[in-house]
Amino acid sequence: MSKELNDLQVSDLDFNILDCLRLLSKNKNFQKKNSLIFKTFKRIIFLKLINSDKNKNISLEKTEKLIYKFLKNKKNYNIFNKSLNFSKKK
Repeated sequence: MSKELNDLQVSDLDFNILDCLRLLSKNKNFQKKNSLIFKTFKRIIFLKLINSDKNKNISLEKTEKLIYKFLKNKKNYNIFNKSLNFSKKK
């Protein structure tokens, strides 16, 4: 993991993934695979997903594919739920 995420705490992962994805979808510059912002979002989303008991088989590559799947079909906000059986904590 890169040094910019060294101070990340488990409690920092208490966020709604869909909010993060919506932010990514609003700015095309954030969607460039090689951009630092995209790589950072991808790693944070990945950490959020592996923090869930149901998503132990997730990888950075799978996370990236799911992000792009979401970005292509912004109206379907259930992609993560269907693809990963991810359930929001409330």
